[in-house]
Amino acid sequence: MTHPRRISAAGEIAAKDPRGRIQVVQDPDPSGPPTALRTANPSWSCVGDAATHHIVFQDDVILAQGFFDQVEKVAAAVPGEAVAFYEGWEGRNSGVVRLGALTGASWAYAVDEHVPSLALMLPAEAARGYARFAAEHGDGWPYDVVIQRYLKALGIPVRIAVPSTVDHDDVPSLAGNSKHGWRRATYFTDAAAEVVSPDCASFPVVPFYQYGESKCAVRQDGRWEYLDTDRYLRRIGLAERCDADFAGAGEPDLPAEVRRQVWLTAFATGVAVAGATGREPDPETAAAVMDSLGPGGLCEEYTDAELLPMIPRIRELALAALASGRTAHGTGPRPTADTTTVVVTGGAPALGAELARLLTDAGRPAAYTERLGDGRGQEVHTVVHLGDRSGSAYAVQDLLADAEKAGARRLVHIGSAEVYRGAAADECAEDTVAEPPQDPVARAWWNDEQACLRWGGETGVPVQLVRLAEQPVRPGARGAGHLDAPGVDPPLHDPGGGPGAPARRSPRHGGGDRRRPRRSRAVHRLQRGLRPLRRGAAGRTRRGDGPADDMGADLGRGHGAHAPHGHRTDHGRDRLARVRPVAERCPRPGAVAGLRHPRRTRRSTATGHRWLRNRPFDRRATPSRGSSPGSTHRPP
Repeated sequence: MTHPRRISAAGEIAAKDPRGRIQVVQDPDPSGPPTALRTANPSWSCVGDAATHHIVFQDDVILAQGFFDQVEKVAAAVPGEAVAFYEGWEGRNSGVVRLGALTGASWAYAVDEHVPSLALMLPAEAARGYARFAAEHGDGWPYDVVIQRYLKALGIPVRIAVPSTVDHDDVPSLAGNSKHGWRRATYFTDAAAEVVSPDCASFPVVPFYQYGESKCAVRQDGRWEYLDTDRYLRRIGLAERCDADFAGAGEPDLPAEVRRQVWLTAFATGVAVAGATGREPDPETAAAVMDSLGPGGLCEEYTDAELLPMIPRIRELALAALASGRTAHGTGPRPTADTTTVVVTGGAPALGAELARLLTDAGRPAAYTERLGDGRGQEVHTVVHLGDRSGSAYAVQDLLADAEKAGARRLVHIGSAEVYRGAAADECAEDTVAEPPQDPVARAWWNDEQACLRWGGETGVPVQLVRLAEQPVRPGARGAGHLDAPGVDPPLHDPGGGPGAPARRSPRHGGGDRRRPRRSRAVHRLQRGLRPLRRGAAGRTRRGDGPADDMGADLGRGHGAHAPHGHRTDHGRDRLARVRPVAERCPRPGAVAGLRHPRRTRRSTATGHRWLRNRPFDRRATPSRGSSPGSTHRPP
């Protein structure tokens, strides 16, 4: 798929297929706002009648030698899956590619994130249905998020090639993605493997470095949880070992926070590799994948001219951390509702379980159960109850009776800022609502709060009230006060992943940029609201404040043989000789002089404020400010 301004580049890519199956599909509205979503519909719809698979390329790709032969073999080997032949070093799935390479896998299943769509292949029937889904559900979402939601709705898994056989060409983005900085594949090979194995790795924990922060995707109860790496290491009992080894690792010439976050990511990667395989990774492979770690995590903060000299220093630090993590051993079983003294009840199970994990990781062992008791007779010190506007899941009166039977010594009731609905005051304080509200929704929340306070007065048990407020983060989002409010699909905090997955803004509200991964706003406010648990405060009400171009090719049946099941592609020196290091496949800084990087935004994690900064940008040509979206300059 392509834009008319890049029709010649698209034609060159189409000509690479020796069988001439590539059709160039142009933007149907080239004068409209730049977006890949508009061109994706006709690109996925032009599926041949006899095709078994359909692949769509964007027009800024670099293809490995033998790519089309590999595609035919992959289509025959995995007929019912989506296949991404590219994953950028800036994505969460870059961690999947690194783990796949370090464990010797040829393929690895993606975590819940926008699907890497630079070169994506789908079964033909799935390709034919994309346009209808996008028309019904795609409004306001970027293309790669729409297709992720579509594949998730169909239950089609996404596998990623290890290494990538497609790379990102160094040309400006017409869809506005240049603001994400320098973009390349995590691990790219010049020559596609001659033998294709269907074996695909799946990892329960995936560390990744993105937006300058180290995170881990952790598989929990059938969904992905996203959390800070240091929190994950505390959970498995390796935080002290990680910190001790980091202190003795020396101080390479890198910013302190970069050193820390790189070390956390590579150390956790080493832990994950040790859990997946007992053998030591190939040194050349390890060096190759750690070459892209720094650029992937910092490409939105630094220019390529700044990143290139940092790459070798980051690589050496990451390799030391990787070795340290491989020799570490985690400890500690997860607590259960039978053994903990803090019990989270009510609400949506996913939110309750996430809150229990958050409290446990913060040093207050907790477990989630939908209702207290259930014949287990656990000793309960503190009950944290997630309120329900309708009271249908776990009525407050039932909760209070069960809490008294269990001998609870503290109750925290999580309510909603909807208790202020209809209030005349411009600003709401904790004591703004002094009598039953007239609004029926507000009154329902108010009645639950009053019931808890009366119970506390009668029994002498300290009661705390926490009121949450959730603001919509995308067009059409509905429901306040609940993380999984009725009518919100997907949940406000989660466009396609799990708790803590970053929201992405609508194109109509500033483009499809990715916000930094962080825990869901609701859970973050729950943590803040529960701080009195550590101080022993009682009878206090806390209120949460605020809320989170184009080508298609058909692959016919029966073209090319594929490897027998169980055969693994060689990951030794023969293949490594074809993997191009980052420094070799990236242009020299200064190739295009006189251009500056577009204005970037960065968020302070300490204050939440944003500031702007300009940096010299001489890696690649970029449309100057005020130019048309399609104006481009190619490097000489």
